[in-house]
Amino acid sequence: MTSTRSTLTELKIRRWLLPIAIFLFFLVVAWYADRAISKTLEAEVTNSLTTILKADVTALTTWLESEKGVLISLAQQPAAKRLLESLLLEATQVDESGLPSLAGRGELLESIAPSCKCNRPLCTL
Repeated sequence: MTSTRSTLTELKIRRWLLPIAIFLFFLVVAWYADRAISKTLEAEVTNSLTTILKADVTALTTWLESEKGVLISLAQQPAAKRLLESLLLEATQVDESGLPSLAGRGELLESIAPSCKCNRPLCTL
């Protein structure tokens, strides 16, 4: 009787052993696939963001150089030079709030506005 009972117990254990082993196998395979896919996606996103960052830096550098050229040409105008000199003089004088009074700023902007394209931020200050 005991041998039949132990045989039945062994058969029950064997009946569950194969499904558990298959489950564990697929669990390991799924974990490995998840790690591989995660690493691949992370590398692709990093590469994509790095490319976008480099393009943005290049575009900003080009734009700043362009704006620098515009400002240099505007600063060469005699009227702008006079107004800038007066603004610099005003900037050294402080009003009652402790800030530089730049009353001539509007006059400077009006004098250089015709030289600006209307979509330039300098003209809308």
